[in-house]
Amino acid sequence: MRIFFLFITIFFIYFQAYADDVALKDGSLVKGEILKIHNNLLYIKTKFAGTIQIKVPEISQVKTDLPVYLKNKNGEIVEKVYNSAEDGMWMTLWTGEYDPDVFINKWERKVTVDMHQKNGNSDEEKFAGGLEVKYIREYDVSKVYGKFRDTTRGERKTADEREFGVDYELLLGEEKKHSWYARTDWLKDKIDDLKLRSTYASGYGYYFVKDPDLVLRARTGIQYREENFYNDPTEDSTGLDFGLDYEQEFFDKLSWYTEIEYSPAFESFEDYILTHESGLSIPFGEDISLIWRTGVEHNYTTMPAEGFEKLDTLYFMKLIFEF
Repeated sequence: MRIFFLFITIFFIYFQAYADDVALKDGSLVKGEILKIHNNLLYIKTKFAGTIQIKVPEISQVKTDLPVYLKNKNGEIVEKVYNSAEDGMWMTLWTGEYDPDVFINKWERKVTVDMHQKNGNSDEEKFAGGLEVKYIREYDVSKVYGKFRDTTRGERKTADEREFGVDYELLLGEEKKHSWYARTDWLKDKIDDLKLRSTYASGYGYYFVKDPDLVLRARTGIQYREENFYNDPTEDSTGLDFGLDYEQEFFDKLSWYTEIEYSPAFESFEDYILTHESGLSIPFGEDISLIWRTGVEHNYTTMPAEGFEKLDTLYFMKLIFEF
């Protein structure tokens, strides 16, 4: 008899844990444990597929079995059993004891390594890498990054770069598609006679698309740039700052990305710097956060130091560890 009651208790608890319902507009019904609604996405933990994300516009009704926390546009918080058919669709919902302004905060860290050695008709050694740390909150995103590249071909060094930067974005509006940004970047390139290029920019950004599997963002603003050369005089300029970022995930975190920056000077639009990077990111399984990335990078400067090429092209393959 005790075993029977134990079985009934376990059975009841098990199904209580997955008693929330999400009805979709196509007629489907998803059962599970609703974790939160945030940034137009509902997160639900299912028995058959783990935690999945559902876009709120695709949902017709949400029902919870136990009380959850709800936050309206005015910041007011209530705790209750939720039924969207009776209460309307709330854009922020969560379970547990987390503060709504804390539980969505997230750290993203990436370490990049790219190295190879070639022996034969010509010897070449390449070592490149970088570190990126990003802190994501509901209303802003802060990023700090650094990277380097060293390449030696035979006895001649063909690449010697160091770069460090900071990027801050304040998200605006109800859907967080508008933004104000400020960024700074310092670049040193001995091979191109660049002792230090300092860039400071600020302006307005807009997300044309901001979905979990597709992001398209544009930026436009004002930029100040100062270039110190080893053998040429120092140059500085004020100009425009344009940027375009595109990333799309196809399936199982396989994704394509493109980043473009264009910076013309006010004094002469023929004086500009154009950078471009595109690549394919391929994950290594689900148990480890390791990504193989391959692509191409272009750096075009219309007025480089005397005797140096305007265009640098780099084809790369690198490993990225996320933690």
